Amino acid sequence: MSYAFYPGCALSASALPYGMSFREVARALGMDIPELEDWNCCGATCFQTLDEVSAISLSGRNLALTERSGSQELVTPCSGCFAALEKANQHLAHDSLLRTQAAAALSEAGLSYGGSVRVRHLLDVMVKDVGLDAIKEKVTQPLTGLKVACYYGCLLTRPHAIARDAHPEYPVSMDRLMAVLGAEALDWSYKTQCCGASLALARPDMVTRLTTRILDNAREVGADVVVAACPLCQTNLDAYQGEHAVNGSQENKTIPIVYFTELMGLAFGLSPRALGFDKHFRDPAPALRSHSLVI
Repeated sequence: MSYAFYPGCALSASALPYGMSFREVARALGMDIPELEDWNCCGATCFQTLDEVSAISLSGRNLALTERSGSQELVTPCSGCFAALEKANQHLAHDSLLRTQAAAALSEAGLSYGGSVRVRHLLDVMVKDVGLDAIKEKVTQPLTGLKVACYYGCLLTRPHAIARDAHPEYPVSMDRLMAVLGAEALDWSYKTQCCGASLALARPDMVTRLTTRILDNAREVGADVVVAACPLCQTNLDAYQGEHAVNGSQENKTIPIVYFTELMGLAFGLSPRALGFDKHFRDPAPALRSHSLVI
């Protein structure tokens, strides 16, 4: 399979640990997944509610670039980018009016799109294409005893027509990945609850309430860390802890929020600094060291 990697805007800014750990893990696994040349912002999920044609065209440009490069699949680590790109992909396939309007916009840039690209999330590629057996073979420092709450958020599994997850209400792919790394993936109730996403800018009070409920449940089930697969989810859960006390939460009860690629790299015995563990708002080192993990 021929891949192109779409990093999205966050990987070089707010989600530095995600980008750093992905590159280290990909190198360790021997993955051939070059970055899409000249990619542009996907517009995120909110742009489509303001100007659908421009939003579809914006994401469509990335799809057209992927197709022109000869790659069959466009892989992104961001759930918001995944949703925006795949929604555009499906609109271009099934909505003749939008397809005509987007084609006109793309032609101005000397591009066209024939609809041959499949959009994938990085987690899906790791679990299904790289494979859990191959990942397990790379483990040199098992995450034994580490209790993790796998947080998928809402855009990774829903709507089903976009995400195509086999278990949209209770996904298990990240849980299975954590298990081969040696960690214990906990059963909990908030793994697909919305964190508030970009409402952090307009309604931080609402995001605080939503993230507090998620984190309270993670603590209740005994999680040492919450594992994320989306830059915005990770930022909201990491940054908003302790802003306001809700449901009895207190600032001294913070819990680390890490990316699944960081834990993969740690289990592979890679350098914690190279994986970006020192780039978080809430230091994950104490929680990990408490389980004798080298960090």
